[in-house]
Amino acid sequence: MRSRSHFLRCALTLMLVFAVMWPAGSDAQEEYPEWRDAFTLYINDPEAGGGLVLELGRRGADGLPPAALTVLGDAHLRRGNFGRARKMFLRALDDPSAQTLTGPAKGSIAAHAQMGLGLAAVGAGKFSEAREWFALASAAPGDLGHIATLGQAQASSALGRYDEALQIFEALSEADGLEASVLERARFSMAQILLEAGDAAAASESFASLQEHASGPLARDSAYARALADYRGGQRDGAIARLTALVEACAGDRGAEDRGAVAEPRSISKAERDLNPRTLLQRWLRNYREQSLSAYAAGTATLFALGGCDLAVDTIAVWEAEPVAVEVAVDLPTRGQAAQTTPEAAHVASVAPELRAGPSSSVDRSAPDPGAPRGAEADSLWLVWLAVGLVALVVFVAALRRRQ
Repeated sequence: MRSRSHFLRCALTLMLVFAVMWPAGSDAQEEYPEWRDAFTLYINDPEAGGGLVLELGRRGADGLPPAALTVLGDAHLRRGNFGRARKMFLRALDDPSAQTLTGPAKGSIAAHAQMGLGLAAVGAGKFSEAREWFALASAAPGDLGHIATLGQAQASSALGRYDEALQIFEALSEADGLEASVLERARFSMAQILLEAGDAAAASESFASLQEHASGPLARDSAYARALADYRGGQRDGAIARLTALVEACAGDRGAEDRGAVAEPRSISKAERDLNPRTLLQRWLRNYREQSLSAYAAGTATLFALGGCDLAVDTIAVWEAEPVAVEVAVDLPTRGQAAQTTPEAAHVASVAPELRAGPSSSVDRSAPDPGAPRGAEADSLWLVWLAVGLVALVVFVAALRRRQ
């Protein structure tokens, strides 16, 4: 098991705020002591410190060094002010020193600002822009670059560029010094692409492998994803059984690791239940905004958790409420009819039981359909009208000849 210090180290690497602290011993610390104190509070408690950072920003951000602008942008990002966050990150990038200043994560202030711009674009639903910023930040060394690369691949998947996403994920999985959580989520996203491409069987197999070798939130997320793949592959009963087993396994500690610092249950959208690539990336952003450094330090939070327990509970209710598709037999055509039968007509029809009239239906089948043909009676009537028309035509032609 990883030590608490390892969790804290990874958390501080992932969190933008720690990496953009003002360099120790810099003149900026002496020139802006109130910002230094705000940063100290922000590192320990982003929720409480964020208010102080934003208040200082409202007093004026002109002349602030790029590290301060990036922290200010991060505070806006956590509050959901994606437009303001973008402005702060761009101002940080405009400062030439942003390219040379380096934080504890070995990445430059510019790389962290680019990462922040990618996250702000995700929050605003601009996935193409997010992909470009993540691609720039992916050049940073170490964990920061790996996280940015993961974001770039997921953004490509969100845009439907699956081949590109797979190439990025595969290259990332072979990177040196890759953090285990990043590798696991890369593999999860690769299986997700198989699911999006319609290969439910291959996706189910990949998720099953992840579930077997993982623990904690990833195991639960993989169990949920496997059930979803089975459901899309037509195995409804088996998929519901898997979700039921997952819910039972979650009982007792449900939500502790999946939700992190979120105390109240949240509503779950259909896109989340379907593991839509866009919503997954947005869920990662929401985790970042909601989880605190203290949760990471205690080892009770993770950036990539999707909330498999919550998803299972919500999805079981939805699937059980859906009507069961029933196969209706179709009579095979005779040789004479075969040439007139289309491929579509030969397919087995699937209808909901309540929409198919059965023996106990209240529909009166003895009453004729006013819009339906009436057999021999309709044929006879048609012949009478044809004869009348021909007679009228003969009379008309004869009259014309007499006049001539």
